[in-house]
Amino acid sequence: MKENIQERIRIVEKTELIMNLLQYRMYEIRLRFHDEIQSINSTEKRTQDRNDVEGNRVAGCFQIIETEKEIAECQNTYDAQHRCVKEQMLEAQARYEKSVNILDDGLEVMKKNFSNLLLLLEAEKAIMEEKQFSLEDVKNFIAMENVEAVMERFTEMQTEGWKTRAVDNVSDLPATKGLKITSTGLLVTESGRQVTYQEAREQKLLDNIKIFDFVYEQDKKSSNDLMSVKSAAESKSSGDSSRMTSEDVNYLKENLGIPLTLALAEITTVQPKDPIHYLGHWLFKYRYNQEMSDIQTIEINQLCEERDRIARERWHKFIEEEARTAVIDMILRAEEQATRNEWIRIQRELEEEKEHEERLADEARDVFV
Repeated sequence: MKENIQERIRIVEKTELIMNLLQYRMYEIRLRFHDEIQSINSTEKRTQDRNDVEGNRVAGCFQIIETEKEIAECQNTYDAQHRCVKEQMLEAQARYEKSVNILDDGLEVMKKNFSNLLLLLEAEKAIMEEKQFSLEDVKNFIAMENVEAVMERFTEMQTEGWKTRAVDNVSDLPATKGLKITSTGLLVTESGRQVTYQEAREQKLLDNIKIFDFVYEQDKKSSNDLMSVKSAAESKSSGDSSRMTSEDVNYLKENLGIPLTLALAEITTVQPKDPIHYLGHWLFKYRYNQEMSDIQTIEINQLCEERDRIARERWHKFIEEEARTAVIDMILRAEEQATRNEWIRIQRELEEEKEHEERLADEARDVFV
């Protein structure tokens, strides 16, 4: 059972890291889309200003159409990438929820088996009350304490949603190359400048970094003497109160103030049989609802973007109609001007022909006279 739980914990760690990397990927896609739109808009503005100075209205209309096409292509690319990353995030979230449910069930089975084992040992101890403890009894006692320490560690992890802060471990991996991964998944250099994953890869800052090596660190730590873990935990609990600083208090107040207050109020109202277990599940559900709210926000933003895309398409069609109307108007005016010029030419030729006939008639009259 312990090995099964540890295997599921590895899956949760990987899922947590993948979610952070996907969040950074989402940020990178939005940043690149924003830069491309700004570049297209600036190019359009310069071209429009030049056309306004030259007075070329038709060229300006066609330039607006081409710009709208480029923006639509960028929007379609962004939508496709955004949809792909969102699907990956939903898949990772589903895997995380499935693993957490399996871990909760496994821990409950482990607690039940441990309680039954305690009852058996108490019964055996009552039967053998007058018998002195042997070396085998001491070994059994140590093994029981080891199991109890493991269960305490798993219970503590359950209250945190089975998350082991894997991102804190992976954030130190590229530190030797002057790069750090923040808790939100952003890449930051030593100077504090944010860089994209592509830039970091081009600068060879991510070479020879095995991102998932940290997954096996917890196994190495869990293979240590669990008795020392228990004693260290007891000494830590007695010394943490004296080392509590104002920064720690502010951190706890900022990150746990609201959910912990609501959870305690809920526990006071319900008064469950196992308040610690109830508190852990309540905090996990609170965190789950927050993540679902974030996913709904992403979906709402996607719907808003789709609405904006449709509005841009309608505006694009309107601009095309205006440009087509302007071109047709210019063609009609040119035809009218050509027709008018042709009538003037014909009238001039008729007048010249009439004058020529009059001169011929005058010359003939002079000859007869």
